[in-house]
Amino acid sequence: MSNAQLQGLIVPIVLPMRTDGQPALDELAALCDRFFAAGVAGIWVNGSTGELHDLSPPERAAVVEAVALAADGRGVVIAHVGDTSTKLACAQAEAAAVAGATHVAAVAPYYASFAPAEIASYYEAIAAATDRPLLLYNLPQLVKVTLTHETVLRLASRGAAVGLKDTAGDFSWYRGLLHRLRMEDLPFRCLMGVESLIDVSIVAGGDGAVCTLANLAPRTFVDLVEAAKAGDLALSRQHQADVVSLVQSLALPGRAEWIGSIAALKWVMHELGLLAAPTAAAPVAPLTIAEQQQLAAVALPLAARLIREPVHER
Repeated sequence: MSNAQLQGLIVPIVLPMRTDGQPALDELAALCDRFFAAGVAGIWVNGSTGELHDLSPPERAAVVEAVALAADGRGVVIAHVGDTSTKLACAQAEAAAVAGATHVAAVAPYYASFAPAEIASYYEAIAAATDRPLLLYNLPQLVKVTLTHETVLRLASRGAAVGLKDTAGDFSWYRGLLHRLRMEDLPFRCLMGVESLIDVSIVAGGDGAVCTLANLAPRTFVDLVEAAKAGDLALSRQHQADVVSLVQSLALPGRAEWIGSIAALKWVMHELGLLAAPTAAAPVAPLTIAEQQQLAAVALPLAARLIREPVHER
């Protein structure tokens, strides 16, 4: 699997769950088929969208295996393996490779705080633990630390990492990294994880996007990335406006921003027949009647318009 395929739209797949909260692995194949039919470049597995915080190591490996089998060579399968320590992340990387991942990715070690040199050594150890190419994942909202440009450049120049997903939302940081990578002529892929910044990230020189709401409307996201890559700014702005509207329509007042959006996304996907159940991992509370009514009035019609594909009845 060539690193040239680390571009375009990659979907961080949701984790279907049964009503008892257990992973519904049998639903993953249909989701993958839908994504590849829309033209995505690959699947990102066991990320925050996939509620990895709820999965045991064997469950994480089982999800990777199910997605790798479903992908069947149609695109990259990037398994997120980040953990709280080097030992645990290396074990996750080894298991993901055995399960069929084409690439691994990792956030910085979370829970405790670490210095940049310690974070770099963590990534170097992950790269040494597997023959799968490694992507860095900049997610300071959840792991306490923003990756430094120097850390990224060190890992890129040594061949320890081949790319990065950035979900920090700091476009100045992202654009500055792109500039430094160009100045040093490093073959490194940069993927945007924030829905509202996709078009500008591509115009600035980014390679693609890995965004949660592509689970709902993959073709819209593919078209957005392709329009931006082609330099069609008017069309990319049109698609970007739809994406921003979708993000805003799924916001639920009083809910934690990240996990609340997963619960809302799963509910809308369930209503459209894309998931058998809207279950999110405990302790997330089920949506209230008022929240469901809000999503039904605003998010559901917009999502139905953006899907532009036949939806199976539940």
